[in-house]
Amino acid sequence: MWIIILIFLLLILCWLFIAPLELEVDTRIPEASLRWTSIGRANVSYQNETWWLNLRVLFFHKQWDLEKLIFRTKKKKKTRKRGYKKEVSKKGSRARKFLNVVKTFRVTKWQIAVDTGDVTKNAWLYALNFTPHTRRHLHINFTDENYMLLVIRNSPWKLAYAFLKK
Repeated sequence: MWIIILIFLLLILCWLFIAPLELEVDTRIPEASLRWTSIGRANVSYQNETWWLNLRVLFFHKQWDLEKLIFRTKKKKKTRKRGYKKEVSKKGSRARKFLNVVKTFRVTKWQIAVDTGDVTKNAWLYALNFTPHTRRHLHINFTDENYMLLVIRNSPWKLAYAFLKK
């Protein structure tokens, strides 16, 4: 009986470690969402002249007014003097770890539509629509359409491995 429970808990932990994280930013509808597949989702959206933070984790759902959440009055904390010296860390290793973590992210989808408002500039930039690396991703247009869509994916195990790697 205990072995079955332990195996079940181990499977849940493994799923938490390999379930993909996905960040999606879409400016056509003012919304950004961070989704942890089958576990939870956090959305920041603009509705009815206010910014909202929606959080849904498994069966829990909560919505906050983002402006009130950020600018609420905070209690003052008493400051204490430290009696010990801070350890000096190597800044190069922090930067290397940060770069290793950033390298684990993968851009799965991106689209940018640009209208500069000047017909001449748009005409000069229009050739970018047909370059091999930006085809179907960059849209220079003459229709007053400006937006960005960005989808980035990662997994927690990749983040942990990159952070712990020397």
